[in-house]
Amino acid sequence: MRIFGWRRATSTSTVFATGTESQWDKQILAARAKRHKRVAAFLQSATEQAKEDFVRTVGDLNRSLVHHATVSERLLVFIDNNVLQDVLKHEEEPRRRARFHALLALLMVAEDHYLLDIFACVSPAIVYEAGYRGVRPADVAYSQVMEALADIGLRTHSVGFNRPAELRKIFRRIRHDERQIRRALDEIRATSWKRDFTDKDLLGIRIPFAVAEDECPNVRLRHFDPNYVKFLLMHIIEKQMFRENGDQKKARRLMEDPKEKAFSVIKPHGDGVEGLGDVELISCCDLSAQTVNRTPYITMALTVDGGLQNALKRLGSVRSRATLDAGTDDVEDGVLRMMYAMRDHSRRTAKANRRVAEYGTAYEEFLNTIRCHFTRDAT
Repeated sequence: MRIFGWRRATSTSTVFATGTESQWDKQILAARAKRHKRVAAFLQSATEQAKEDFVRTVGDLNRSLVHHATVSERLLVFIDNNVLQDVLKHEEEPRRRARFHALLALLMVAEDHYLLDIFACVSPAIVYEAGYRGVRPADVAYSQVMEALADIGLRTHSVGFNRPAELRKIFRRIRHDERQIRRALDEIRATSWKRDFTDKDLLGIRIPFAVAEDECPNVRLRHFDPNYVKFLLMHIIEKQMFRENGDQKKARRLMEDPKEKAFSVIKPHGDGVEGLGDVELISCCDLSAQTVNRTPYITMALTVDGGLQNALKRLGSVRSRATLDAGTDDVEDGVLRMMYAMRDHSRRTAKANRRVAEYGTAYEEFLNTIRCHFTRDAT
């Protein structure tokens, strides 16, 4: 999936090679300037429980933000559908207000205190889920998403498409994939996963996750990354194996407990699948893959879903790679590469630690700006 694509124009004319502000630019910057006032107004009238929810949510989101910001101070952010719904419905549904204002506060921290460059990514699956799994016309759902992101002061980049007119065709591919994934989920649910994990050749235990990989239903997809979809299906299979093989204690020690919610992001819903947007977030926001492949951009997900947060955390290690293939690589060059990679990793780790300390100080400064709204020190 391509990361950079079409985005709404932000200038209408050019003066000395700089664009003048469009009305869209002005709307976004005004929303950014109003964040503090909106958060303060919420905290002034919020209940103690709502304030505690607010602080907890900001803290959870900030931990993920700081982790990614140690890698890059220019971040492309994917907004999970649950967060997007908080933006769209916070005025009608009181339970969403604390999370919505926590999001505003997090963006204040990121842009006004950490001085990060933040851009919201709009992907087809995000628009698809926002439009109730494609029920609403693509252009209507797209406009709604864009207005919601502008309302919280975020500039946007499209991901996976160039122009909104393409979304209708992409939605057809997503629906195809949804049917394929649903078929696989139904097949997994209908299958008995009682297995003998004894490896008779090696006199050991077959790794359950490898068995799940071998027996995972084949899914032919047109939009989503098949590797990540298979990975998520394998986790579902492994959890079924855990439930059905209580007598095989050695094998169960190698399995993931079904109570663990990480990677439990796709599930049947009606005649379709819930969590398609989460599939896209996991595939686009795998920090381990981004760092080991040295991508020219860093993407992160903003979500309040505990299972998705855990999944992304487990895919969130910062990695580097330098290898030496005996018999094919020049030994001297290989040693130089390895030594350079070690020094580079050490320097980057030291820089990341300095950033963490700097962000910690800035976060305290932010908390001091809102502490007056708390009767006791919830922050």
